[in-house]
Amino acid sequence: MCDVKKLIRKRDGSEDPVYFASIEHSFDIIQKAHIATGHGGRDKMMKELSKKYANITQEAVTIFKSSCVPCQQKKKRTTTKGVVVKPITSTDFGARA
Repeated sequence: MCDVKKLIRKRDGSEDPVYFASIEHSFDIIQKAHIATGHGGRDKMMKELSKKYANITQEAVTIFKSSCVPCQQKKKRTTTKGVVVKPITSTDFGARA
């Protein structure tokens, strides 16, 4: 049987343990939380991650979210609609001046 050692936060009473994630495993942890929230945003992911992990930062989640291809594809892009301009029609050059 393999023994896995994990560092946990000090807990009060019968709380579930909150783990400290290693740097090597943080990408996989954030990815699992991102998929579990249905490609959710930063706040949804932070809420999900704070249940089990203590040291995952918002910066790491933001960087991961910016590199997620499906999230970038469904990101709303604001399109500026051009102003419709009616052309001035005149009969002679300088007729309106």
